[in-house]
Amino acid sequence: MRDYLFLLFSVFLTTGDFACNKLYQKKAGASLVAGLLFNAMMGLFMGLIFLIPILIKGNYVLCTPYSLAMACIATILVSAYNTIGFKIMKSGSMALYTMFLMTGGMLVPYVWGLFYLDEEFSLIRTAGLLMIMFAVFLANYEKQKTNKKQVLWCLLVFFFDGIVSIVSKSHQIEAVRPHVSAAEFVMLSGLCRFVLMGTLYLIVTKKTKSKPVKVRSVTGVVLGSAATSGLSYLLVLLGAKSIPVTVLYPLVTGGCMVIPALVGVAFFKDKLTPRVAVSVAICFAATFMFL
Repeated sequence: MRDYLFLLFSVFLTTGDFACNKLYQKKAGASLVAGLLFNAMMGLFMGLIFLIPILIKGNYVLCTPYSLAMACIATILVSAYNTIGFKIMKSGSMALYTMFLMTGGMLVPYVWGLFYLDEEFSLIRTAGLLMIMFAVFLANYEKQKTNKKQVLWCLLVFFFDGIVSIVSKSHQIEAVRPHVSAAEFVMLSGLCRFVLMGTLYLIVTKKTKSKPVKVRSVTGVVLGSAATSGLSYLLVLLGAKSIPVTVLYPLVTGGCMVIPALVGVAFFKDKLTPRVAVSVAICFAATFMFL
């Protein structure tokens, strides 16, 4: 029961992370430079937020080759879909980005769990998958005709987040290779993101004439995003040890499909089209078929 409560709390934290992302976009814009700076700062803050208590507690491992490799893979993919997300939210809405992000994070590991982990196959869950796929198509049918670039961005987010879910689950259930704790893995992921995105930020700013972002004005927002997303990720990792992957991510997705959409409407004046509103409702209803 405790693991399921952790997952529920992680949903609310994820909503806070999406809100911080949107606030950052309003302050800094959605340029490539702004996206790289956001990821670099977020990685640094996330790494420090988890590193300090680990050092104080003592009896730590901090890093193993396997954990470092998995953290680097997850970092590259997370940083990529976060940066792409700025573009999607700029031309679309918060709900659209959330839908592809969370659906990919659920469907991809679900299929992987069935074929690789030999988890139980269920007709009801398969029906839920089909409902979600229909909902995604319903929400983006017109956009696929008029904006091919946006569709490509959404599909990349879909698969990138799905692979991150697989990497996270694989790390938590690894039984042979030495690996770090869940908190240490979050810390490693944050520091890897800081190094990778910070390097890219320095390279891009030298080659472009993009308007610089005022770091001081966005520090609080990025710190909030690092805290909420880091703790949310930690709770999901803790749940991944005992909850089947075909149940874990649908539960997380069920809450994250609806709450961020409501936040987008209430606080950021996002306008949900009838198609998107119906699709979010279908996705939410379909997740109950995974329980």
